[in-house]
Amino acid sequence: KERRQLEITAGDLQLEAHRDPLTGSFNRRVMYTDLEEVQVSVGTTRRPATIVMLDIDHFKTYNDIYGHTAGDQVLRMVAQRIQKEIRPADRLYRYGGEEFLVLLPETALEQGEVIATRIARSITTLGLPHQRNDPWGVVTVSAGVAAVDPYNPATGLTVAAADAALYRSKASGRNTVATSHLEPITDF
Repeated sequence: KERRQLEITAGDLQLEAHRDPLTGSFNRRVMYTDLEEVQVSVGTTRRPATIVMLDIDHFKTYNDIYGHTAGDQVLRMVAQRIQKEIRPADRLYRYGGEEFLVLLPETALEQGEVIATRIARSITTLGLPHQRNDPWGVVTVSAGVAAVDPYNPATGLTVAAADAALYRSKASGRNTVATSHLEPITDF
Protein backbone atom coordinates (compact mmCIF):
# COMPACT_ATOMS: atom_id res chain seq x y z
CA LYS A 1 0.00 0.00 0.00
CA GLU A 2 2.83 2.39 0.86
CA ARG A 3 4.59 1.59 -2.40
CA ARG A 4 1.44 2.40 -4.37
CA GLN A 5 1.09 5.70 -2.51
CA LEU A 6 4.73 6.55 -3.29
CA GLU A 7 4.12 5.77 -6.98
CA ILE A 8 1.08 8.07 -6.99
CA THR A 9 3.04 10.83 -5.25
CA ALA A 10 5.93 10.45 -7.71
CA GLY A 11 3.49 10.67 -10.61
CA ASP A 12 1.89 13.79 -9.14
CA LEU A 13 5.31 15.40 -8.68
CA GLN A 14 6.28 14.58 -12.25
CA LEU A 15 3.04 16.12 -13.52
CA GLU A 16 3.67 19.23 -11.43
CA ALA A 17 7.21 19.46 -12.82
CA HIS A 18 5.78 19.58 -16.36
CA ARG A 19 2.92 22.04 -15.84
CA ASP A 20 2.66 25.74 -15.19
CA PRO A 21 0.94 25.94 -11.79
CA LEU A 22 -1.21 28.96 -12.68
CA THR A 23 -2.58 28.00 -16.09
CA GLY A 24 -2.16 24.23 -16.20
CA SER A 25 -0.36 24.60 -19.53
CA PHE A 26 2.85 22.73 -20.14
CA ASN A 27 5.98 24.63 -19.06
CA ARG A 28 9.05 25.67 -21.05
CA ARG A 29 11.05 22.63 -19.98
CA VAL A 30 8.52 20.35 -21.66
CA MET A 31 8.17 22.76 -24.57
CA TYR A 32 11.84 22.59 -25.52
CA THR A 33 11.84 18.80 -25.31
CA ASP A 34 8.71 18.58 -27.46
CA LEU A 35 10.05 21.10 -29.99
CA GLU A 36 13.26 19.13 -30.38
CA GLU A 37 11.29 15.92 -30.97
CA VAL A 38 9.06 17.61 -33.54
CA GLN A 39 12.08 19.17 -35.25
CA VAL A 40 13.64 15.73 -35.65
CA SER A 41 10.35 14.29 -36.89
CA VAL A 42 9.84 17.08 -39.44
CA GLY A 43 13.43 16.69 -40.61
CA THR A 44 12.98 12.94 -41.06
CA THR A 45 9.44 12.70 -42.43
CA ARG A 46 9.15 16.12 -44.11
CA ARG A 47 5.65 16.32 -42.60
CA PRO A 48 4.87 19.89 -41.53
CA ALA A 49 4.61 21.37 -38.07
CA THR A 50 3.93 24.93 -37.03
CA ILE A 51 4.20 26.96 -33.86
CA VAL A 52 2.10 29.90 -32.76
CA MET A 53 3.30 32.45 -30.22
CA LEU A 54 0.53 34.41 -28.51
CA ASP A 55 0.85 37.44 -26.28
CA ILE A 56 -1.97 39.11 -24.33
CA ASP A 57 -2.16 42.71 -25.53
CA HIS A 58 -1.35 45.43 -22.97
CA PHE A 59 -1.24 42.90 -20.14
CA LYS A 60 0.98 45.01 -17.89
CA THR A 61 -1.58 47.79 -18.16
CA TYR A 62 -4.32 45.27 -17.37
CA ASN A 63 -2.51 44.29 -14.16
CA ASP A 64 -2.00 47.96 -13.26
CA ILE A 65 -5.72 48.71 -13.65
CA TYR A 66 -7.41 45.55 -12.39
CA GLY A 67 -4.75 44.05 -10.12
CA HIS A 68 -2.64 40.91 -10.25
CA THR A 69 -5.37 38.62 -8.98
CA ALA A 70 -7.57 39.63 -11.92
CA GLY A 71 -4.54 39.29 -14.19
CA ASP A 72 -4.00 35.73 -12.97
CA GLN A 73 -7.64 34.97 -13.72
CA VAL A 74 -7.24 36.34 -17.26
CA LEU A 75 -4.16 34.15 -17.77
CA ARG A 76 -6.16 31.08 -16.69
CA MET A 77 -9.14 31.98 -18.87
CA VAL A 78 -6.99 32.68 -21.92
CA ALA A 79 -5.14 29.38 -21.46
CA GLN A 80 -8.45 27.52 -21.13
CA ARG A 81 -9.81 29.18 -24.27
CA ILE A 82 -6.68 28.38 -26.27
CA GLN A 83 -6.90 24.76 -25.10
CA LYS A 84 -10.52 24.58 -26.31
CA GLU A 85 -9.54 25.90 -29.75
CA ILE A 86 -6.76 23.42 -30.46
CA ARG A 87 -6.83 19.74 -31.34
CA PRO A 88 -5.98 16.94 -28.89
CA ALA A 89 -2.63 16.36 -30.66
CA ASP A 90 -1.65 20.05 -30.32
CA ARG A 91 0.16 21.24 -27.21
CA LEU A 92 -0.12 24.47 -25.25
CA TYR A 93 2.78 25.88 -23.24
CA ARG A 94 3.13 28.94 -21.06
CA TYR A 95 6.16 30.56 -22.60
CA GLY A 96 6.46 33.18 -19.88
CA GLY A 97 4.48 36.02 -18.33
CA GLU A 98 1.55 36.64 -20.64
CA GLU A 99 3.01 34.68 -23.57
CA PHE A 100 1.89 31.25 -24.73
CA LEU A 101 3.22 28.93 -27.41
CA VAL A 102 1.12 26.38 -29.27
CA LEU A 103 2.78 23.47 -31.08
CA LEU A 104 0.76 22.28 -34.07
CA PRO A 105 2.13 18.99 -35.43
CA GLU A 106 1.02 17.88 -38.88
CA THR A 107 0.12 21.49 -39.66
CA ALA A 108 1.37 23.65 -42.53
CA LEU A 109 1.99 27.37 -42.03
CA GLU A 110 -1.25 28.41 -43.72
CA GLN A 111 -3.28 26.07 -41.50
CA GLY A 112 -1.42 27.41 -38.47
CA GLU A 113 -2.40 30.92 -39.46
CA VAL A 114 -6.06 29.87 -39.62
CA ILE A 115 -5.82 28.25 -36.17
CA ALA A 116 -4.08 31.31 -34.69
CA THR A 117 -6.78 33.56 -36.13
CA ARG A 118 -9.49 31.34 -34.68
CA ILE A 119 -7.80 31.45 -31.25
CA ALA A 120 -7.44 35.25 -31.36
CA ARG A 121 -11.07 35.75 -32.34
CA SER A 122 -12.21 33.35 -29.64
CA ILE A 123 -10.29 35.24 -26.96
CA THR A 124 -11.80 38.53 -28.13
CA THR A 125 -15.28 37.01 -27.89
CA LEU A 126 -14.67 36.13 -24.24
CA GLY A 127 -15.46 39.81 -23.70
CA LEU A 128 -13.11 40.25 -20.74
CA PRO A 129 -13.16 44.02 -20.07
CA HIS A 130 -9.88 45.88 -20.63
CA GLN A 131 -10.53 49.61 -20.68
CA ARG A 132 -7.05 50.51 -21.93
CA ASN A 133 -7.01 48.14 -24.90
CA ASP A 134 -8.34 50.52 -27.53
CA PRO A 135 -10.32 50.28 -29.72
CA TRP A 136 -11.67 46.91 -28.55
CA GLY A 137 -12.17 47.51 -24.84
CA VAL A 138 -11.67 43.80 -24.12
CA VAL A 139 -8.73 41.46 -23.66
CA THR A 140 -7.16 40.53 -27.00
CA VAL A 141 -4.05 38.68 -28.15
CA SER A 142 -1.51 39.17 -30.87
CA ALA A 143 0.02 36.13 -32.55
CA GLY A 144 3.03 35.13 -34.60
CA VAL A 145 3.09 31.93 -36.65
CA ALA A 146 6.13 30.07 -38.02
CA ALA A 147 6.64 26.72 -39.70
CA VAL A 148 9.25 24.28 -38.47
CA ASP A 149 11.99 24.19 -41.10
CA PRO A 150 12.70 20.57 -42.09
CA TYR A 151 16.15 21.52 -43.38
CA ASN A 152 17.36 23.37 -40.30
CA PRO A 153 17.60 21.42 -37.04
CA ALA A 154 17.86 24.54 -34.85
CA THR A 155 14.63 24.63 -32.82
CA GLY A 156 15.49 28.11 -31.56
CA LEU A 157 15.26 29.51 -35.08
CA THR A 158 11.62 28.47 -35.36
CA VAL A 159 10.80 30.06 -32.01
CA ALA A 160 12.69 33.20 -33.06
CA ALA A 161 10.76 33.34 -36.35
CA ALA A 162 7.43 33.05 -34.51
CA ASP A 163 8.56 35.66 -32.01
CA ALA A 164 9.57 38.07 -34.80
CA ALA A 165 6.18 37.53 -36.44
CA LEU A 166 4.51 38.20 -33.07
CA TYR A 167 6.34 41.53 -32.77
CA ARG A 168 5.27 42.45 -36.30
CA SER A 169 1.73 41.66 -35.26
CA LYS A 170 2.02 43.96 -32.25
CA ALA A 171 3.66 46.71 -34.30
CA SER A 172 0.82 46.60 -36.80
CA GLY A 173 -1.75 47.47 -34.17
CA ARG A 174 -2.23 44.39 -31.94
CA ASN A 175 -5.13 41.94 -32.00
CA THR A 176 -3.60 40.59 -35.20
CA VAL A 177 -1.93 37.47 -36.55
CA ALA A 178 1.29 37.62 -38.56
CA THR A 179 3.22 34.77 -40.11
CA SER A 180 6.93 34.48 -40.58
CA HIS A 181 6.53 35.42 -44.24
CA LEU A 182 3.13 37.10 -44.75
CA GLU A 183 1.62 40.48 -43.92
CA PRO A 184 -0.52 40.57 -40.78
CA ILE A 185 -4.24 39.91 -40.84
CA THR A 186 -5.74 42.76 -38.87
CA ASP A 187 -8.74 43.69 -36.80
CA PHE A 188 -10.92 40.79 -35.87
